[in-house]
Amino acid sequence: MAFVSIATLNIGAASKERAQRILDNWIKPSQVDIYVFTEVSEGDGTSTILEAFQDVNWTVLRVPCATNDRGVAIVSRIGIDAKAEYPANDPAKGRAAIAVLDTMPQVELIGMYVPNRGNDPTKTHRKKAYLDCWLGRLSAKTNRQLCRVVMGDLNIVPPTQHPQFLPQLPFEYAWYRDVIERCGLYDAALRHNANTHESTWAAASGEGYTYDHIFVDARLAGRVRGFRYDHDTRRRGGITDHSAVAVTLEMDSVSHLETYAVGTPRQSGLF
Repeated sequence: MAFVSIATLNIGAASKERAQRILDNWIKPSQVDIYVFTEVSEGDGTSTILEAFQDVNWTVLRVPCATNDRGVAIVSRIGIDAKAEYPANDPAKGRAAIAVLDTMPQVELIGMYVPNRGNDPTKTHRKKAYLDCWLGRLSAKTNRQLCRVVMGDLNIVPPTQHPQFLPQLPFEYAWYRDVIERCGLYDAALRHNANTHESTWAAASGEGYTYDHIFVDARLAGRVRGFRYDHDTRRRGGITDHSAVAVTLEMDSVSHLETYAVGTPRQSGLF
């Protein structure tokens, strides 16, 4: 048996200075096999984080976004196959990334950064179109051969939460329910966290929201060995305004890449 730990964190289009603090205060001390970073950008901060992994032989998967948009990056020290099928009608390309893990059983990992909306009708339409598009991808029987884990900043709250500062609309609650009822997934927080949902982001009013989620294939339920929220990411030094969420799976086998810990000094050639 072997274990795979996967964590997701919204880095908030980090500046170069804040990216270095994310590396020093959270990534370097952590023991995670795969990171799903959301709200990555074209800025120096995102480059600082991703290059730190590339320098020590981790695989970095990132799908290009529209100009000035923000998206997702998956970083792994476990072998991955990035040749995935993406929906042709995705209205926000780059806000999802798919990697098939070289594990037994194989796992299709989908990292998502769902668009927000505010009170802008155009953004509301975009968000609904995005959610509808990916619900179709997740529920299609042709895409269900592999076990699946879906995680990231989904910008929706569970039906038990009824926020006042940023109220949710019916289509957002419906998507959460449909992912569970139609896609063979379950909300890992409900089954594996003693406190069920915990706030991962707070509005200016102080109201807490569970925006960051992990949904796990029901076929993997017996393999989950850990689930946790890490609120230090938004309390300690302000490295981001979101909490991290992590899950650990026990697999029959795992193919690790030959990597080094982030920040490990690399000896250059002598000649």
